[in-house]
Amino acid sequence: MAKPVFVKIPAPQNDHLTKNPLGYRVPAPAPTLPLSLLPTKSMSRDNRTNRDFPDTDPGHAGINHYLPHLRGNPSLLNPAVALSKGKMNVSIVIGIPSIRRPMSTYLYDTIKSLLDGMSEAERADTLIFVCLTEPWNRTYIDEVKEQFRSRFPTELAQGLLELVVPKAGFYPNLDNLPPSLGDNPIRVKWRTKQNLDYAFLMMHASTRGQYYLQLEDDVQATKGFITSIKKAIATNRGDWFILEFSALGFIGRLFHSNSVPNMVEFLLMFHTQKPCDWLMEDYLQVRMCGHGEKWAKCLYKIRSVSRPIRPSLFQHLGVRSSLLGKVNKLKDKHFTHVNNGSSYMISNPPVANIYTSLTTYANDIYDAYTGDKIYWATVAKDGDTIEFMYNPPVSLE
Repeated sequence: MAKPVFVKIPAPQNDHLTKNPLGYRVPAPAPTLPLSLLPTKSMSRDNRTNRDFPDTDPGHAGINHYLPHLRGNPSLLNPAVALSKGKMNVSIVIGIPSIRRPMSTYLYDTIKSLLDGMSEAERADTLIFVCLTEPWNRTYIDEVKEQFRSRFPTELAQGLLELVVPKAGFYPNLDNLPPSLGDNPIRVKWRTKQNLDYAFLMMHASTRGQYYLQLEDDVQATKGFITSIKKAIATNRGDWFILEFSALGFIGRLFHSNSVPNMVEFLLMFHTQKPCDWLMEDYLQVRMCGHGEKWAKCLYKIRSVSRPIRPSLFQHLGVRSSLLGKVNKLKDKHFTHVNNGSSYMISNPPVANIYTSLTTYANDIYDAYTGDKIYWATVAKDGDTIEFMYNPPVSLE
């Protein structure tokens, strides 16, 4: 079995802050950025309809605005290391960010669990894309590369498994970040870098297939999880943004690949402000909820596009976090080790609106529909109605 090789490339002309210690890679496909993330050029005077307007650049945001140190250095968006066969056009790309943890690693067990959970046909139509976000630690990178070669030679040769490492220059200076949420500087730095890790991973991995699945490097997968995901995709009608195959954090979030750039831009826009899972919730609230709208109705609208699917297909295994001193023993109570391909939403079908002639006494009628609370109305009269408006329509059985 031929081993994937690394090709020597010249060092970048101007690496930001830290000289990149890595000089080997196989060229990987460049990320496809949304238009709003691409650098913009000012309009020429001849192309403007109003020739008296000042000849200025409006300075549209773009990735150079969120990460200004990248201005003039677009090569920093490419990986420093890529162990890749360039597999494209798969159904599902599984993105796994990974970082060295003190005292233990779960990455190899996570990959083995994913591989064991797939049939040969599913392997041919899937890509496992691991992003090792330790560009400053060459010793660890070399160790992971050798482990991949020894543990997963067939999967590397088939293009089923890939390993990429960002360039150190992709990251801005993470010292002296503005404080937020009352977190200490170490935690602010950790979660800020995590947002950048996710953005880099999602930019590169999501371009390789139809759907993008976000995991962590410390999970166990249910056998048959790909079959379950494809059945959930087929049965979830209407517009959805995320299908949630785990109840924990950012684990098991499935996106249409063409919607990932919006999430990436939001992560970059607020990467110093909040953790990634909080930003995902904020994005959904901005996207779905009206100003001043009751929270019960807002939450229901969010659940109509971010849909929890049960049973959970992924269990959190890790205990020691990559944040030194942090212990995370959370377990998903909805997880099952073996799945027969069946899945179900844990809520009623998405409803566009609910109308009622009843006079509300307590709570909101959306609370009752979601199962969160009872809806309490005053005495009902003959002719009072509750109407549920579905778009798309639903079949009654």
